[in-house]
Amino acid sequence: MNQVDKLIYDLHFNKDSRRMVVSLWNVEDLNNMALQPCAFLTEWNVTNGKLNLLLNIRSSDTLVELPYNMAQYAFLLLLMAQTCGLKPGLFTIMINDALCMKIICVAHSFK
Repeated sequence: MNQVDKLIYDLHFNKDSRRMVVSLWNVEDLNNMALQPCAFLTEWNVTNGKLNLLLNIRSSDTLVELPYNMAQYAFLLLLMAQTCGLKPGLFTIMINDALCMKIICVAHSFK
C-alpha cells in the first residue's frame, strides 16, 4: 500500500488519526534531481466532517511558484474530500523560505 492509498484508507476508516501524512521527499532520488522538491510534505485531518490540508514548503518563489502550488493543492484537497465523502475544509500553507522579489519597472522612451 503506497502513501496515497493509506491516506484514502484512513480518511474512510480512521478519520481521527493524527498520522495522515504524505511525504513527497524521496531521499534516494535527491542526488539525481536538478532541483529538489519545494513542496515536500502534506498533513491531513478531519474536523467536523471537513477535510483539512496543511502543505509544508521548504522554499517558494512567491511570484511564480506559490500561486501554482496554491491552485494545485487546493484542487487536490477538493478531489480528496470528494473521493472520501467529506467536505473541503481549511487549506493551510507553511513556507520556510519565501522569496519575495521587488519588481522595478523602468519607463524607456524610444525615438
